[in-house]
Formats: sequence, structure tokens, C-alpha cells
Amino acid sequence: MARSRYGCAICGYDIRWGRSDAVWLREFRAIYSTADGYFISGVGHFKFQSENSFRAPIDPTNRYDDDDYDSQLTEDFDIYKNRRNRTLCDVYATHDACWSLLQEAMKPNEISPQRFVDICESLPLAALFCPFWGHNFGGIFDFDLNSGYPWERQLEKNLSKSEASLHVMEDPGSIPEIPEILAKTVQESSNTTSVRLIVQMVVEPKDCFSIFPWEIREMIAKKLPTSDALNLRSSSRSFYPLLVSPAFWASRFEVGIDRAFLVEKRNVAETRDWLALYRNTTYSQSPPGLKNRRRIWDLIENIVPLLSLSSIEGSEHGSTNALDHETSDESVLVLAEANILTKSERDRSGVRAAEISTTKYFQNQGCRVFQKQYTSLPKDLTSLALSFVRLGDSGYLCGIRVTSQDSKGIQLGYHSEDTLIFNVDKRLRGFILAIHSQGVRAIQVLDGNGKSEWLGFPKDTPVTERLAVENIEEVQVGIDWGILATDDAKFASI
Repeated sequence: MARSRYGCAICGYDIRWGRSDAVWLREFRAIYSTADGYFISGVGHFKFQSENSFRAPIDPTNRYDDDDYDSQLTEDFDIYKNRRNRTLCDVYATHDACWSLLQEAMKPNEISPQRFVDICESLPLAALFCPFWGHNFGGIFDFDLNSGYPWERQLEKNLSKSEASLHVMEDPGSIPEIPEILAKTVQESSNTTSVRLIVQMVVEPKDCFSIFPWEIREMIAKKLPTSDALNLRSSSRSFYPLLVSPAFWASRFEVGIDRAFLVEKRNVAETRDWLALYRNTTYSQSPPGLKNRRRIWDLIENIVPLLSLSSIEGSEHGSTNALDHETSDESVLVLAEANILTKSERDRSGVRAAEISTTKYFQNQGCRVFQKQYTSLPKDLTSLALSFVRLGDSGYLCGIRVTSQDSKGIQLGYHSEDTLIFNVDKRLRGFILAIHSQGVRAIQVLDGNGKSEWLGFPKDTPVTERLAVENIEEVQVGIDWGILATDDAKFASI
């Protein structure tokens, strides 16, 4: 008999037989790999206490409730069974509703099943065989605060008593109250006249923003989070009309802004009162299904940047045959890694370091190195571009770009939108790392000016000075699909 509980790789909650009206909890997709490649299954229907609990169509356009389902090709995607028997290489499951929301967040781009599986494979497993993203899935689980160091956080296996847990069974995909919410805010025409009148009335010569036309000020406000835009309105009279600007409030529902989770409005063309819609979709005013969707959408917004990272493949990238690379006889190889014992192991053994288990099938801590890259550092090195990705309430270094006076740069790892440029003065003397068992969280650069500020996310993370080596000729890093891994992150120096 198959195991009865698995967690959704996106929202963390069970793919299970729940309330009789919570059909969405039983509808799932498998994202998996075989010897032939990476694939997304069709929609299956979890069957409790059945040998075929996780059987689903192979064709992603098919569903378990199709009239011709009995004649469709299907596969048993039971995660535990496949990992134990190695039937399929890698398998992760999500609720179909959660996968659909991820597709909405990724538009106009498609989700790469290979990228999704590789990211999940680089992460340790939380409870119920779902990836541990470094967060508590929007508050539905509590962190275990009674064991381990701050950087060893694990999740409790049972649901928390938070408000988010009260709505965890509500369908985030089909919410019956949304049509009514949208209908209440439809208008016959856009209210732009009042905006023009207020703009004409508000004249503040001492305000530097007043020299710009209102359309420019409106564009500036659209780029800001809502709280920052309203604070700007409080401090600058030039932004006073913002409160009645239809264009500004409509922008709050775009991807990346705080009402992006209301995906239904993207397919509705009517003119509407956007401020009223914004107010009607606050957390306190939202129906239970929308509250659960909001929780899941926040989790998805952490996944999208990982799926969107620039590839490490192509020209002007570090060499990938680092395992076969040999340094010169004068070089010394210095290793910085996070093979750190857990608190219980340290208390029991009294030693400083040990090998973290990275077994492919049941990894519950650490990370795996999928690839290693290295590059020689140019003598006329001018800058380092350090790219980071968010994971949970922290983040990790995911790429380093080395630039010299006469080159375009060499990339190790990935490039992300969250990139910091450090201009190297005279010579590079090494690094100080804040390293976690899942990767490098923060870095201090040592050069002719001394030591930089922390770049990244050093909070509650062990620090090593092993790479403060005075002179670096080559850098070798281990990469686990999106994160510069600390299991075997090597830097060569003289």
C-alpha cells in the first residue's frame, strides 16, 4: 500500500483526502524526470489507501476525469515508492491549483520542468517529502525552536495554530466570491477628471517633483510598493492626487505588486473603481479561498526568481571541467565548506566538523553540488558582480561575475536581478564567507582598501575566514542549481 500523505512542493500542504468539498486537495500533477528527459504529468486524483494512490495521465493535457481516462497512458507517481525503487529518477508533486497559479506568475514564460526538478533536488526535504524552501509555508507550520542552532531550522510536522492554517483547505483556484467582488467595482467611465483638477490645485514650487508632468510622477509611483508610494504622497504634495489615480491603483494588480494574486482581473476589460477593488481585497475583507491563495502566491513569488535565473551555459563563463583541473605546483588549495555538525551531533561527539549526508533519495539537510566551475582571476581585475537569490526569509549567493579592464567579464554560476557591484581596489586579498549548509549566504570582499561591508544575508549564519588568503589566482565554486553551494566551494590561492 502506498504512503497516504505527501506535501505539495509549492504550498507545503498535503495532497490528500480532506473535506468532501475540498476536491482540489486530491488533484495533483507530478513533475518528474526519466532517462528520456523531464516532464509534467496530467492531472491525477489521489486515492486514499490504494495501490494506485498517485496514478496520473502522462499527457499533461489529460485529466483523471476525462471520458477516455481508462484508455490513456498513466504512471504511478508515488514519490516514496519511486525514490526507494528508483523507478523514476526524480519525482515531485503539486496540487494542480498551485501549479496553475505558478503558471500565471511565470507568464508569458513557460515553466521548465527540468529547472523545477533541479531546484527541488538541490533543496533538503521538509516533512511529507516536499522541498524545504527555508520558510514555514506562509505560517501553516512552526519552526522547531527547541533543537539546533539558528541556521539549522527545521519545521514541525504538524500544522501550526496560526490563522493561515484555518484556511489551508480552501480552494485557491476556484473562488466563488470573486465574480461578485469584481462586479461591485465596475464603472461606466474612468474617473480621470478629478485627478486633473487636483493636479491643477496642488502647486508646490519648493517640491522638486513639481517640475515633472503628472504622468511622469504617476509612472514613478507605479514602480514603488504601495506603502512606499503612500509615504511619498504624505511627504510630497506633488503626489497628493495619487489617492484618486485610476492608473496607479490599477497597477497594484500587476505582476510583482501586492494584488497580483487576483489573476481573474487580467481577463476582465471593464473600466472599474480600482481603489475600491484594492480595499475589497485586503486580507481582512477577503473570502477564505482568497486568503489561502494569497498565502500560496507569496510562496510562488519566491520561486519565480529561481526559475528565471540566467543560465550558466554559453560563452564567457567559467570552465566546467574543474574536477579535472590541476593547479600549479606553487598553488595552495583552500577549501571553505559548510559540513557543520548539528547541535545534537556536536554536543554528543565534541568535534567540529563532519560530512553531511547528501544521499540523492532522502536528503534532509545540506545541499548537493550539480556542477563545478573555475576561472583564473585577471591581474587587472576591476570589479566583482555578486548575484543573490531569496529563499525563505534569507538569501544565497548564486553567481559571481569577474570583470577586468580589457574584458567583458567571466560568469561563475547564475546572474539574477538582485546583483551588487563591488569595485576592487588594487588587488583581491580574499573573502570572508557567511556559509550555511545550503549555500553561501553573504560575503565580505578583502582588497587594498581593507574589508567590505557584508554583501548578502549574514544573519544567524556561521562565518569562516579561511579564504582570507592575501592573494587569489583562481576561484572554483560548486553550484547547486541556483545557489553557490558550500559543499566543496573551493578557492585556489598562492
